[in-house]
This record gives sequence, structure tokens and C-alpha cells, in this order.
Amino acid sequence: MTQTDTAELDPTDPSAYPHWVDDVIRFNDQDPGGHVNNAAYASYVEHGRVSLMRACHFDRLPDSRFVLAHLEIDYRAEGRFPARLRIGSRVRRVGTSSVTLGHAVFADDRCLATAVSVLVHMMGDKSAPLPDAARDALKPMR
Repeated sequence: MTQTDTAELDPTDPSAYPHWVDDVIRFNDQDPGGHVNNAAYASYVEHGRVSLMRACHFDRLPDSRFVLAHLEIDYRAEGRFPARLRIGSRVRRVGTSSVTLGHAVFADDRCLATAVSVLVHMMGDKSAPLPDAARDALKPMR
């Protein structure tokens, strides 16, 4: 059972994201030119992804784990230290054994980056269908 992809939503629109977490640009997130390093964005997106998964209580599913299978980041504006960040996350698609999430990183009202991540549900060392409890927990995050 696959749910519809919500990719048609504008990824730079804050109203597209039901789940939010705060972060900051740290001094060590900068490159020598004073811009946020591209690797730091992967950390910001990870913060959003893990926060959403914990909000869905996926850390409590017995014998289950989720692995990151794909990460795609679009850099949309320069980020600079110091700044407060808001990271929005949402479910874009629920597959048989995977979940596709959308993310956006905002500083003030500027969208600095958008991202897509794909998580695969694992039991032991093999992918496994998502439990019904996981599917239900994801519904409010669409």
C-alpha cells in the first residue's frame, strides 16, 4: 500500500511542513569564506529527520530500525553565522518499506535549503514492510 506523493507542494513554503525543530548556525559550520558549509546542511536536515521520527515514536518500534538510503539537498540561499534556524519536515510518500521525507531549512523567513531523504525500514539486516502502527503515526506528518 503506497500513499500519494505530496511532492507538488512548494518546498520553500513554511506552511508545507507540519513538524518543526530549532537549531543554530554554529561558528564551525562556516567555510573559509564565511558561508555555511554544505556538509552542515546535511546535519541540519538530519536534526529535522530524527526529530520527526522520534515524534512518531519510531525509536520505540521493537526490532525495527530505519536507515538513510538517499539524501538530496538543494542549496537555495547563503547561510551565515550567527543565525537561528527552523527546520521543517514532512512526509512526502509512504511506500511498502520506505518513507520519503521533505525538509526545508529557514533562517528568519529565508529558505536556505530544501532536501529529500528516503528511509528504509529494516528488521535485522533486511528491509521489511512498515508496520501499521508506523503508517498511522506518519499520517499527521503529511
